Amino acid sequence: TEKIPGFEAFKANDEDPATSWRAASADDQWLEAAWVKPQTFRSVQIDEVGNRIDDYRVQVWTEDGWKDVAGGQKCGVGRKHSFEPVTSTKCRLLLSSPKGSPEIAEFEIVR
Repeated sequence: TEKIPGFEAFKANDEDPATSWRAASADDQWLEAAWVKPQTFRSVQIDEVGNRIDDYRVQVWTEDGWKDVAGGQKCGVGRKHSFEPVTSTKCRLLLSSPKGSPEIAEFEIVR
């Protein structure tokens, strides 16, 4: 659901808190960042718009598929997660059964 005009997925990782990604529905959703070359990172910060997220996981892509590195409930603004450094070509925020269409102002992946 990245193509809602004005709420495209890239806006959740553009370093502008005034823009955001909004899902088209309240179904399970994910927001993914991908790189051509593997990147090493050790934390993420999630800035939710509103309070619709009740369950979420931060995952990285491995040879065996997606691996959870962090997660929680009640996301909100300024939710930070630190973990052991990981190297991957993808990182995603997996949202399960949100209350309404979730909206993320920033999904910052910190090296």
